[in-house]
Amino acid sequence: MIATVASFYLGLPDLVVYIGLFSLVLCCYGNSPASNAVFGNRVIHFLGVVSYSIYLVHERFMRFIPKIYDFSNAHFGGLASIVYHVAPFVALIAVAYCLYRFIEVPGRSFAKTLLGLNPKKGTVISV
Repeated sequence: MIATVASFYLGLPDLVVYIGLFSLVLCCYGNSPASNAVFGNRVIHFLGVVSYSIYLVHERFMRFIPKIYDFSNAHFGGLASIVYHVAPFVALIAVAYCLYRFIEVPGRSFAKTLLGLNPKKGTVISV
């Protein structure tokens, strides 16, 4: 994983980065203790749950990046770089969670009800 990220930042050809990413996926495919430690935790699970909401709204956040950069440089001095990189990410995750919690989950429930997939209490569904 470190080699893949390093090859990206060193400006190596894209093919090297792609081979590294492919190798990373193969290494994480099994049920090894290392892959479970990296991908089997609550943070990664949460990001997976809200990933569709992140996908839907991340483009909207791109227009605010220059404004956040200017604001952080004007007001945070030496911490400007940290604020510039962390603030949009935290805001994106917060908005994505709200979309997931208040739109996606109720929408999924509503769609299941319309399709007759939400059983009423006391009924048995046989498939």
